[in-house]
Amino acid sequence: MFSREVELSILYEISSIPARLSSLQLIFDLALDKAARVLGAEVAIIYLVEPETSRLRAHAARGLRLAKVCEFLPITDGEFDSQQIRTEAQSFTRDPLQGAYPIQAALGVPIRSGSEMLGWLYAARLADRPFDEVEVSLFTVLASRIATALENLEQLKMARQQAIRLQIAAEVGRAVTSVLDINQLLPRVVDLIHERFGYYHVGVLLTDLTGQWVILQAASGKAAPAICAAGLRLASGGSNLVGFVTATGQPKVVQDVTGEPLYRLHPLLPDTRSEAVVPLVIAQTVVGVLDVHSQSLGTFTPEAFLILATMADQIAIAVQNARLHAAEKERAAELERAYRELKTNQENLLMTEKMALLGRLTAGIAHEMNTPLAAVRAALAELDKLIKEYESSLGDPTVTLDDYREIAREMRQALELARKAAELSAAFVHSIKSQTRDLAPQERVQFAVAPVIRESLLLLNHALRRGKCVANFEAASELIQLYGSPGRLAQIITNLVINAVDASAQKGGGRISLRLEATAETITLQVSDQGSGIPAETLTKIFDPMFTTKPFGQGTGLGLTIVHDIVTGDFGGRIEVTSQPGQGTTFILRFPQPS
Repeated sequence: MFSREVELSILYEISSIPARLSSLQLIFDLALDKAARVLGAEVAIIYLVEPETSRLRAHAARGLRLAKVCEFLPITDGEFDSQQIRTEAQSFTRDPLQGAYPIQAALGVPIRSGSEMLGWLYAARLADRPFDEVEVSLFTVLASRIATALENLEQLKMARQQAIRLQIAAEVGRAVTSVLDINQLLPRVVDLIHERFGYYHVGVLLTDLTGQWVILQAASGKAAPAICAAGLRLASGGSNLVGFVTATGQPKVVQDVTGEPLYRLHPLLPDTRSEAVVPLVIAQTVVGVLDVHSQSLGTFTPEAFLILATMADQIAIAVQNARLHAAEKERAAELERAYRELKTNQENLLMTEKMALLGRLTAGIAHEMNTPLAAVRAALAELDKLIKEYESSLGDPTVTLDDYREIAREMRQALELARKAAELSAAFVHSIKSQTRDLAPQERVQFAVAPVIRESLLLLNHALRRGKCVANFEAASELIQLYGSPGRLAQIITNLVINAVDASAQKGGGRISLRLEATAETITLQVSDQGSGIPAETLTKIFDPMFTTKPFGQGTGLGLTIVHDIVTGDFGGRIEVTSQPGQGTTFILRFPQPS
């Protein structure tokens, strides 16, 4: 019998076992040390309950030579559910020492956490000294202290597991936000969940466009390659876990699949013992499921399920982002195709308008080419006549030296006439080339502006004369240059001058003025006429495609639209227009200086 002072001292030593120890073995070592050294137990054994087998397993022992300690003890009929004290030489119904030692006194105390039994503390003596009430009480306190330490250790373990789960969930979150290609995203996500959590099988299934089927998109696990190769398609709302979750939008957690009517064994996943299926929801619509299998019973604790639900939300958002990204890429591709078609159509319109203008100028081209060619023919005929005269005079004594000089002078006059006519023809041909050379795309170059304008006006001579118009061009400098396509500038001049000629028709012709100026930053080209002008209500529409005030068949409605597009698009400039009905119109084109 302990004195009260000794009892309090022993209680203090037992209470000194730290409740926050992080090692199970350390807890047992301290507890058994107190049992043997303080309470005088020659044998002390700690058993813990194994939930899956409903038996006790020896985890630590102290005292004697314990080679014959029974490792497992069954739990039957509450045999270890209460204190057992033996003071005689008989054995317990289940003797941990299997009769190997002459036990004189033994004590068995349950280790409890509330109403749950965690294990059993066994103590025995070979000496003939039974355990008294105080010792039983102290052993009960020791068992309680072990239970507290086990509870805290379990809580610490759960906290650490939760921290690991959260860390892994964060890693999955980073993965789902860093990848936008769904074909790369889902395999990476299921691999992360499988590898980090150690689940038996992880899969992501998505609904098809009809919403009637759920199709496996990615899986991870030993059997995943074979399952993916075979393909997996389940009916939404079908009599299986995935179908149920897809149809209802409610998660389904099965801790033991053997008793679940919706569970369907997959032949490649024979070791599944528990399964969790979590819906992937976007805007209250189920777009798929996260399907997780485990080889252990009761794997999906509330904490584990919460992590899975969080990751399912992240996957759903990632799927939505990936689909939006894919839609945006497709939309961008469509816009790119539309842009290319628009550019092609624009080039075709430019060509159409240019050919229409050239068609209108055909009569003038023939006339302008015919005049110099006729002069060349006349000069050649005169040269032929002079050559024959020269040949017939050879040997004629009546032909003097002065006569030969006169023949030579007339030959030179004929040659000069032919030369001037040929130069005029060459200039005209060159102006035609300046109009037609941009029918195909050309590289942008830096070029002098004034020569291009003069060549364009030369080609328009016949149209100007026919319209009884006179074109005056003034350039502040012959050195003014633009960066772009000379042919495009020629088309601008041609369109604006032809429009000016048409606008002057009602007044019987008139003067058309072109003025080229430049500042340090801007090049300005002004084209003015004295024609009929443009009404205010029409002025805002003149650059609209297909808009024209000319009679049917006399205009395409594209001329000024193309002028506007060339000025703003090809040259990066802008175009302004002012007009007074009955007095005329002025177009002002402003271009940036070449850098």
